[in-house]
Amino acid sequence: MRFLSVGCLLAIFPATVWASTDGLSLLVRDIGLCIVVAGLLAIVFVRLRIPEIAAYLVAGVIVGPIGTAVVTDPGNIETISELGLILLLYLIGLEIDVRKLLASGRILIVSGLLQYPLCVGFGVVVTKLLIFAGVGGGLLSDSYAPLYIGFVVAASSTLLVVKLFQETFQLDTEAGRIALGLLIFQDIWAIGVIAVQPNFSAPQFGPILLSFLGIGVLAVLASLIARFLIPVGFKWIAKKPEVVFAAAISWCFMIVLLGVYLDVLTSWFFKFNLHMSVGAEMGALIAGATIASLPYSTEIIGKVSVVKDFFVTLFFVGLGMTIPMPDGVNVLVLAVVLAVVAVLARYVVIFPLLYFSGLDRRNSMVTSVRLGQISEFSLVICFLGLQLGHISGELASTVIFAFVITALLTPLMYRKADAIHDHLSGLLGRLGFREPPQKSAAEQKSYSLA
Repeated sequence: MRFLSVGCLLAIFPATVWASTDGLSLLVRDIGLCIVVAGLLAIVFVRLRIPEIAAYLVAGVIVGPIGTAVVTDPGNIETISELGLILLLYLIGLEIDVRKLLASGRILIVSGLLQYPLCVGFGVVVTKLLIFAGVGGGLLSDSYAPLYIGFVVAASSTLLVVKLFQETFQLDTEAGRIALGLLIFQDIWAIGVIAVQPNFSAPQFGPILLSFLGIGVLAVLASLIARFLIPVGFKWIAKKPEVVFAAAISWCFMIVLLGVYLDVLTSWFFKFNLHMSVGAEMGALIAGATIASLPYSTEIIGKVSVVKDFFVTLFFVGLGMTIPMPDGVNVLVLAVVLAVVAVLARYVVIFPLLYFSGLDRRNSMVTSVRLGQISEFSLVICFLGLQLGHISGELASTVIFAFVITALLTPLMYRKADAIHDHLSGLLGRLGFREPPQKSAAEQKSYSLA
C-alpha cells in the first residue's frame, strides 16, 4: 500500500511541481511518470480481474491534459504514442508467418479473406441505420464515421485473445488455431487500411497504387536483406543474447527509416520522386513480418518480448492521454452501442462464415464469441484517422471507451463461450446450423495391434 500511496501522490501533484526538471529531460520525466502510474494502476486492476490495458488507458487519462495535467506537452505525448506504436506493430509483424497462412486449410483461408470486409460492411450499414434513427447525436456526423466504425467492429484484440488462449493452454485447440489465424488475417487487412488511409480524403487510383508500390518495394528490399544478410549476422551473434536484442530492435528501425526516406533515396540515386514513402507503422510491420519465418525468429521474439509490455504500456498510456473530456452522456451511450454492435458482428457475420466454410457448429460459435472485442489495431486506425482529420476527437474517444467495455467483457465471454453455444443450440438448430451427426458404436471402427 505504501507504493500505491506514493503513486497517488505522484498523480495528484499539481503540474507546476513538475515544471522544474533539475537537469532531467522533460521527455524522460514524462515517460517515467507514465510508467509509474500505469504500473501501479495495473497492480490494482489485475487484483480486480480487470484487463491491464484498461489500466494503461486510465493512467493516460490521469497524467494527461484532462486529468492532473502532469504531462501536457503535445510533442512528448505524440512521441510516447508513436514509439509505442512502432514497437507494438513490429511485434505483431513477428507473429505473421506468411508461409503458415498459405499452408492453412480452406476454413481459415475463406474466412480470413471474407470476414474483415463483411464486418466492415456490417458496421457501415448499422451506423447508417443509427444515423437514420437519430442515435449518437452529432458524434456520427463526420462523413467518414460509418467507414471508421466499420473498421472498429471488423477486428478483434490480438493481445487479449492470444493471452487468454495461452493462459488456458487452448491455443493449440481447433478453436485456438482458427482464432489465431483470423486474428492474423485481420491484422493483414488492417495493414492495407493503414496504407490507404492518407488517401481517404482524395481517393485517387494513382496515389493509392503508388502507396502500395512503395510498400511492395520496401517489402522486397526487406525480404532480400532478411534472407541473405540477417541469417549471417545473427549466426555471428547467436551466443550474445544482449546483442541479439539490440540487432532485432536495430532491424526494426532500419526498415522504418528506409521506408520513411524511400523518396529521398530514389531522388538521390535515380533522380525521380514518385511519392512512395512508407509510414513508420507500416515499416515496422514489414520489418517484423520479413523475419518471422527465419530460423532465428523464435529467439528474436523471445528477446524482443522482454520489452514488449513496456512499449505496449507506452502506446496505450499515450492513447489515453489523447482522450478528450466526454461532452455529455452521448459519448458513453454511443460507446455502449458500439460495443454491442462489435459483439453482434461476431454472431451475424463471423459465426455463419466459419460454419459454412466447414467448421463445426460448436467451434464456430466458441471462436466467434471469444473474438467479441474491439481490436487495439482499430484504435490505431482511429488514432491515425484523428491525426488525418477524418474523425472528430469525440468519436475517437467513443471508440476508446467502447474498446474498454469490450476488453472488460472479454474474460467473461471467453469462459462462457461453450455455455453460450449450449444455451443457443436449440435456436441455432432451428435456423439450420446443425451439429454434425454422432457416429453410432456400430459405425465406429476399432483397430487392434494384436
